[in-house]
Amino acid sequence: MRPTARLPFIACVLLAACSRNASPHFDADLADAQAQAEEATAVDFSGQALDACGLLSREEVAEAIGTLSGDPVSPPDDASQSAEGRCVWHGADGRELTLAASDEGGMERLAAVQPSAAPGVSGKWDEGRLQGCCLLHAVKDEAMVSLDFSAARIDLAQGARLVERALGRVHEPSD
Repeated sequence: MRPTARLPFIACVLLAACSRNASPHFDADLADAQAQAEEATAVDFSGQALDACGLLSREEVAEAIGTLSGDPVSPPDDASQSAEGRCVWHGADGRELTLAASDEGGMERLAAVQPSAAPGVSGKWDEGRLQGCCLLHAVKDEAMVSLDFSAARIDLAQGARLVERALGRVHEPSD
């Protein structure tokens, strides 16, 4: 066997020997390092929930979906999205509009939205994404607003106007 032909063989033998003699602590150390890296790069969405119902007025919502059947409701917090506030408005004729908002971590949240497409409308936001026909997400600064208008029977342009209004009020909700 030529000397250069023996190099790959020697490398394989050494790798096999090293892997057989690997320390049992190596796997635990690797797992610890991975956990530390994940913890260091994790986005913390904990904090006080945002009052999403204060981001749109009753009049604005009624203008979009018609007469409301009652006051908006805030569903219970989802532990995986604790900094996100939610609000659902029900129309008298069965229409429904759902708004979710967060005042921090917007770009990280938007990056997790899959599949996505450009919304096809512009607004006063940094970036927007549309899921399916009727779930519009938009980010401005660190705030993110998501509007589900699938049961509202409104078009994308109307949904975009509501998202734009809500985004503008994230740090200063209306009464």
